[in-house]
Amino acid sequence: MSHNKALDALSREQLIELLEIYSKNWLAADGIWFQSVERKLGMDEAMYHDVEIWKCLRWWKRKS
Repeated sequence: MSHNKALDALSREQLIELLEIYSKNWLAADGIWFQSVERKLGMDEAMYHDVEIWKCLRWWKRKS
């Protein structure tokens, strides 16, 4: 059991649905961020920062 009673109360199906919603929101935010940097600083800068962010997120890949 987790320490989050609200999550503990959800069924497996509800948790999967929540995960799918959060995944879509995360991808949307990533795309919006990238487009914002691209508009302001250009594609090269946007790509540079995108690569740097994914380098920072490698810890997540190692844990999975």
